Amino acid sequence: MGSGCLKASEQARAKPSEVLRLTYELANQHRYTDAETHLTKKALEQMHSVMARLAGGHEKLWDGWTKNGTIIRIDILKEDIQQDRATVRYKLHYQNSSVKEDEDDFVLEDGQWKFLP
Repeated sequence: MGSGCLKASEQARAKPSEVLRLTYELANQHRYTDAETHLTKKALEQMHSVMARLAGGHEKLWDGWTKNGTIIRIDILKEDIQQDRATVRYKLHYQNSSVKEDEDDFVLEDGQWKFLP
């Protein structure tokens, strides 16, 4: 799995599937602040809302999605881009051999694809 954030020029060119992969990789390394740079403003507000804090905070949300940093592989199954919106279908593979298949939406925000977890 990768190790860093995309530079601004790279992020502007990054496809939604690349943003999804990088976001999960960063969260898997417990680099939540870096991962959150790839979220929409609305998603970020929701993640830091009072309700989220009461539920254990944004770290707990990320740890739930990554099963405490145990993702070992991310498979991109499908990417559908329609103008300023996109959907990515993917599988997360975990150390305990479990697999989660999911689909998430993306929007172009300030010229970059942003993740709507």
